[in-house]
Amino acid sequence: MTVDPYRELAKKNRQEIQKVHVEKLESNETDNHSRIKRREEEKPRRNPLLTILLVSFILIPILTGVWYSYEQSKKEPSNLEVIEKAYDMVDQ
Repeated sequence: MTVDPYRELAKKNRQEIQKVHVEKLESNETDNHSRIKRREEEKPRRNPLLTILLVSFILIPILTGVWYSYEQSKKEPSNLEVIEKAYDMVDQ
């Protein structure tokens, strides 16, 4: 079986990983901490326009339905009222 040329190059150029000294880690921690702190401070803000549109698209149909039903009940007399008026006219 043949060995691929990239595997031969990888074996040839392979290097051992070296350990990092603790002193270097401590100096880098302060830099990383400040980066993390900045990321925490930069929280994404909600877009108020999106919230307003969402609320309006939910409330407009509901309010329209309530208003329409109110206007309809105010205009048309109920069936009971029509029947009572008819009986009153017959009795007279």
